[in-house]
Formats: sequence, structure tokens, C-alpha cells
Amino acid sequence: MAASFNKASDQWAYPGLYSYGAIGLHWLMAVILLANIIIGWTFPEAMPGQKYSPKPLLPLHISLGLSALILIVPRIMWRITHRPPPHNPAMATWERIAASLGHMGLYALMLAVPFSGWLVLSAHKVQKSKLMFFGLFEFPHFPVFPSLPPADVLWWHDTMVTVHGVLASWVLPVLITLHVGAVVKHHLVDRDPVLRRMWPERNT
Repeated sequence: MAASFNKASDQWAYPGLYSYGAIGLHWLMAVILLANIIIGWTFPEAMPGQKYSPKPLLPLHISLGLSALILIVPRIMWRITHRPPPHNPAMATWERIAASLGHMGLYALMLAVPFSGWLVLSAHKVQKSKLMFFGLFEFPHFPVFPSLPPADVLWWHDTMVTVHGVLASWVLPVLITLHVGAVVKHHLVDRDPVLRRMWPERNT
């Protein structure tokens, strides 16, 4: 059974705080992903006779997705070059394994979800307008599709629509929910400083 950190002096009983860079990238990416999940859930299905359903928030959804695609590069580089703080030594072995696998899964999805969305837009057979980033500048399409046969482009488009939909609408929200649930459990039940270590305020 994991030990509890009930005393104020025990809040930092094992070493290691996340760096400000890691904290900033974590919360910025979290806000972007949660906002885009909610926006994506608001998109209606096409009605009979409609080729595409109206999506007034699609430009914002695209720009946020491109933001996530851009931010995942420094996020991964920061993780590689900055060792994260160690797990609570009182954690059970299965909890440490689950935490590591959960983080790996989240990193994979933070790359796969916006990248698959970028592929969808780049392979869209009727995509003629520029891919704009918050209306500020043009973001390039994935460069391979113009050299592929139309049938292959269509296959990639339809496949990536399915992949993006499943990952963004189901897999990512489930993994985020499990992640948040684990943090709440550590904070309220185990009373260890997992959440405090990912917060910019340093109370020692």
C-alpha cells in the first residue's frame, strides 16, 4: 500500500520538481488538446443531400491542431534533454509501469492526432484554399500527396479521416481521463505531491 504524505513537511519528501519549461508546455498543450476535443465533438454529421456539414469553428480547430503539431516538437525535445523527476518511491510497481505507459501513450497521441489531421487536410480532394494558421500565415500541406495518383490520395484521405476521428474523439479523451483520474487519486487519496510538482508555484 502506498504511503501517504499527510504532513506539510512531507509534501516534498522525495526529490524532483518539473522544470518551468516542462510545466509551461504541459499546460499549454493540455488547453489546446481539450479545446480541440470539445470543438470536434460539436461538429455535426452531414445531413441527407449535404456533401459536408457546416463547421463554423473548423478554422479554429485547424489552427489549434497545427499549434499542437508545432508544439509537440519542443515538447519531445524538452523531455529528451530534461530528465523528469522520479516517481514516488512508495508507489507500487504496477503504478509506476502504468504511469510510464500512460505518459508514452499520451506523447504518441499528441503527435498522432494533429499529424493525422494535417494529413486529412493535405489529402482532401477538394482542398483548394491555403492552410492558414490563425489567419496569420500559410502553413504548408503535407508535400507527398501531389505526386501520388488520385486514387491513392483518396485512400489516404478516407483512411486518415477514420484514424483521426477514432484517436481524437475516443482514444485521446479516454487516456486523458485516466491520466486525470490517476492524478486526482494521488492528490486526494495518496496525498503525495504529484500534482504540486506540475504547478508553477513552489511552496517549500
